[in-house]
Amino acid sequence: MKYIFIAVMLLACAAHAGVKFISSGGFPAGTLITATSGDFLIEELKKGDKILAFSDDNLVQSEVRDTYDKKTMLFTIQTNYGKLVTTRYHLLLTWKGFAEAQSFKAGDEVAYLKNGRRVWARIKSVKSGKTGTVYNLQTGPPHTFIANGFLVHN
Repeated sequence: MKYIFIAVMLLACAAHAGVKFISSGGFPAGTLITATSGDFLIEELKKGDKILAFSDDNLVQSEVRDTYDKKTMLFTIQTNYGKLVTTRYHLLLTWKGFAEAQSFKAGDEVAYLKNGRRVWARIKSVKSGKTGTVYNLQTGPPHTFIANGFLVHN
């Protein structure tokens, strides 16, 4: 109990001091993010840019509230649709809701966007790779975005 209290106090002090906490998710440079005016490289997006998000079965507009970058282990998900390189902790949409990339195995399905509609891609393989720089977005509601066609949560 004492350690939980200390951790909460440290987080509160850091937040008060303006320290940003970067999520464990992200995508490497070159990942295309679907925006209202076309696709953009994740590393080029900035605060205020308009992107497309997915809510229920509809595409909606959202706004980039902040961007982050960091070095971390890369994780590759190969599907019958294509591949997505991300971090093991990034959340992707599944039949059961959003799940971390590291939880997937061959045969699972993840959502991607095809002709403006959500469809399902079957995972062929998942594997850890080298360390690299990843970029991530903090977005407005519904806190989702489209990375290389895959529906992800921020």
